[in-house]
Amino acid sequence: MDKRIYNKLVRDRVPEAIVAGGDQCVHTVIDDDKAFLEALDEKLDEELVEYQISKDVDKLADVLEVIYAICEAHDMQFQDLEKIRRDKRALRGGFKKKFLLQEIHETR
Repeated sequence: MDKRIYNKLVRDRVPEAIVAGGDQCVHTVIDDDKAFLEALDEKLDEELVEYQISKDVDKLADVLEVIYAICEAHDMQFQDLEKIRRDKRALRGGFKKKFLLQEIHETR
């Protein structure tokens, strides 16, 4: 019997899927809000790297799921984050023009 150590945040149904697959797992619940946010930050990094490597939009959906969870952990609705995004876009623009800033020549 092989044992692998993960110590990482997983989706809610992962433990039951492991058991349904015939394996056993040990998991705990993160009770501390700060520790949960740290685990979400680590998960965001993990999912982002997976997307960057694969370029698979399915992985991008995983990134979005973590962002939803981060909003919930901050007692914030995703719509609140979306409003902040829209406001920033109105002020600074989006990325449609595909600008790559190469240099700034300071004149002050």
